[in-house]
Amino acid sequence: MKQEWVVLHITDFHIADPASPNEHLCENYFREYLDDLVKIIRVQDFIGNKQIDAIVITGDFINFGNRDGLAQTNFVHARKIIDYLCEKLSVVKKSVFACNGNHDIDRTLELEGKHVEARNEFALFTSEYGNYGVGNYTYRSNLIKTAFDAHALLLDSTINAKKKNRPGLISEAEINEVMEQVRSAKLDDGELLIVASHYPTCSYVAADAPFDDSNQDWGAEHMWSSAYPIYARLKKTSNGPVLWLSGDIHRHDYIIEEPIHTFVTGRLGTASGTKAPQVRRQARIILVPRKGESRSWLCEFAPSGLRDQAQIGEWKISEQNPLVLSRRIERPSSMINQPIAEPAPVSVTLQQEPHESSHILSAECPPVELLSVELQSAIVGAIAYKKLYALGRFATSKAESTIAWIPMGALLDQGELLTSLVTQMAKEVKKELVDIAPDNPIIIGLDSWGAILASQVSVMTGVKNFCIAGRAKGLTHTASERISETVRNGVVGCDLIILISDVIGTGMSLKGVHDDLSEKMSVKQKGQVKWTLLSVICDDRYDRKSNLCFAHTHITACKDLRMPILKNDELPSESVLPADISFIRH
Repeated sequence: MKQEWVVLHITDFHIADPASPNEHLCENYFREYLDDLVKIIRVQDFIGNKQIDAIVITGDFINFGNRDGLAQTNFVHARKIIDYLCEKLSVVKKSVFACNGNHDIDRTLELEGKHVEARNEFALFTSEYGNYGVGNYTYRSNLIKTAFDAHALLLDSTINAKKKNRPGLISEAEINEVMEQVRSAKLDDGELLIVASHYPTCSYVAADAPFDDSNQDWGAEHMWSSAYPIYARLKKTSNGPVLWLSGDIHRHDYIIEEPIHTFVTGRLGTASGTKAPQVRRQARIILVPRKGESRSWLCEFAPSGLRDQAQIGEWKISEQNPLVLSRRIERPSSMINQPIAEPAPVSVTLQQEPHESSHILSAECPPVELLSVELQSAIVGAIAYKKLYALGRFATSKAESTIAWIPMGALLDQGELLTSLVTQMAKEVKKELVDIAPDNPIIIGLDSWGAILASQVSVMTGVKNFCIAGRAKGLTHTASERISETVRNGVVGCDLIILISDVIGTGMSLKGVHDDLSEKMSVKQKGQVKWTLLSVICDDRYDRKSNLCFAHTHITACKDLRMPILKNDELPSESVLPADISFIRH
């Protein structure tokens, strides 16, 4: 009986023209490309002599499913790629499992309701692989008993799509049928169930938080939300680990909700003639134990040239230890008493196109840096999971208001999120102490959550701290929380001041704190003191040079969550739309 499984997850080949030199998986390059991937997998200590049990591929093998002659030709090339990878990794073809993506079907036939005919080329393509092992098949799902003490449930998430390039609807009857397949299979206690769907049903990146403010339908186009009941019911009924793998969103992502281990991996290939070369290529190795939490290593093809061209770059690998949101079955946590993993050398977790607006940061204001890619994903995931992103009117100054809000207490009350945030902030403070080598550093926590974070970071680093009220110049707080003479005197002579806040909007509150704290500083100290800003959330789009130009470093745990700030004259008057929360003195 196996005690652990090793799975390679790849997805989204998007083969458009195997003869094109612009594709990563083109005929004259794919072997070299995959050789480097295999090499970086094999040299890792975690894999050692372990055999990869399965290769799971979650759709979009080709870029066009209904162009004359292309679908069949491109599927033949996709098979050549898979077979080469199997050979290099010593994986038998029957241990390759694939679900289709929206690009793998004949869309003309699909819109005519001819679901089976629309997938004929895909069915022929996968006929040599594990999809046609001993299993229970419907046109919606395929449950296969594998040769390595596991089952694979392959789901078609494209049927009944009302528009192209988005998930299809799955009915309650179909969901019941899928669950009956799983029940009838009578999985052994502790046996692994691998679930593959092109579209994710549960994802941090593709959930409700508005990452892509240029496309308000982004979530609907990439989340298979109608299939979420399958996820929820498997979570409730499974007696062993469930590994749910997806693709489509071209970004990596993960959620652990015992017993379900959900991973999304970015695309392996690049279609020629598109903007796809700007997206990092990825593969993922996952180790799932019969008992305990899974481990994941993200392989990423990092560009090394001035432009991200197909053959210019190298594979890099980094371990990711997902934050666990909840545990239905108590298992040891790899996050306890361990620092969160360092960010990958190159990240596309929430990659965005540059904004063409006046909010682009100038050289006078430090760019917003990220504490950790993994921590940002965990924060956004928690926001999406608990539906914490609130819209309203939140006055930050007499001139501007933000129309979004995150309740910090509800956010940081999930899993080890607070512990990980404090650990990463403390790590950054220690780095500042090394880089700047200050004689007299100090940490200042702003308002309630800034104070909580600052106090814990102070304990971990040994740097003294004050906790003050920053918003509304302390006028809505108790006297002991205001910027008193004791605090002003405390910063005299400091050469490094670290301000810790929860959410930074316009930065006006921090500017007010800076100005008040500088009152008793000498001209010499003002010219020499370094200011570091640490925050939980800060939308990096906005130009804050008028407020934050005093800082030499600005680091946040989450910079890609959009928190729109508008001029008050662009909003209805407060008599029509009163502020939900106000941080200004009227």
